[in-house]
Amino acid sequence: MYISSEQKYAYKLLHDAYYGSGLFSLGRGLKQHPRESLDNYNFRKMLSSYSNHIAPIVNANVDPIFNDEIRREYNSTAKFDVFLKNADRLGTSLQEYIQQQALIAKLYGVVYVIVNNVAEFGASVADNVKDRRLPYLLSVEPADVTGWKLDNEGRIIRFEYKESIIDDNGGTKIIYHEWTDTDWKIRDKGKGVIAEGEHNLGRVPV
Repeated sequence: MYISSEQKYAYKLLHDAYYGSGLFSLGRGLKQHPRESLDNYNFRKMLSSYSNHIAPIVNANVDPIFNDEIRREYNSTAKFDVFLKNADRLGTSLQEYIQQQALIAKLYGVVYVIVNNVAEFGASVADNVKDRRLPYLLSVEPADVTGWKLDNEGRIIRFEYKESIIDDNGGTKIIYHEWTDTDWKIRDKGKGVIAEGEHNLGRVPV
């Protein structure tokens, strides 16, 4: 299954409505009247303003849930403590990360969170903790999903998405990720495989 062009447009519209971009900035949503001069049209765009009703509504449904720290019962370990403090390798705590994803899910109706892992580990647990060579979370917004497949029980058995990364020349390029319940692949724009491997999870880590 794939995301339709209509769904992509809807996600773009929701994004712009929340952040005040796209049609909701610089008067881009205004149309020039057939008999309107270009000067007058540009003047109307300059004067235009939009009240953002989407962001307060979305925030009001998410923020109260995270007013207090989420309480968890678990056996503390050095690795898990690092994960709680830095869930995404960017210094975001698990509490903050979940709040960010809850906001995205409320805005779009869904967000996908992948539990990924590093490719290389240190010689000891202490090394892995020190260098944060541990599992981490990665979110995928619905507009970036390029395909998926479900089994007869509705479980995800294949998940595909695109990602924009910085190339060796400092520019950006798109790569494509594919996860199944047994392996993973990364493809370039031409869909050639640039990296692949197997995992022993027995399920797609989404």
